[in-house]
Amino acid sequence: MMPPYFDQAWETLKAMGQTFVARLPLIVLALIVFFAIFFAARGVRAIVRRAASEKRRHRNLGLVLGRITQGVMIALGALIALIIVFPSFKVADLVGI
Repeated sequence: MMPPYFDQAWETLKAMGQTFVARLPLIVLALIVFFAIFFAARGVRAIVRRAASEKRRHRNLGLVLGRITQGVMIALGALIALIIVFPSFKVADLVGI
């Protein structure tokens, strides 16, 4: 027989494992959504860069705007993925920090 604190630790670990398995479909869905937004952001970055690079004078502007739009889209994708995995997560909670 194990000491009582080992039993309590084992029960806690077992509950954590059950919660993880229950959330596994949501984690997979969140990963799919995040990577879809990630690749869409790369496409938007290329479009912005190409549109700004048509005139040789604005090449650096196109690079900067492309990277900024990609970063914003990836950040939004991460927030959407967090909301999918943790339904109680609110963006307002993050802003309140």
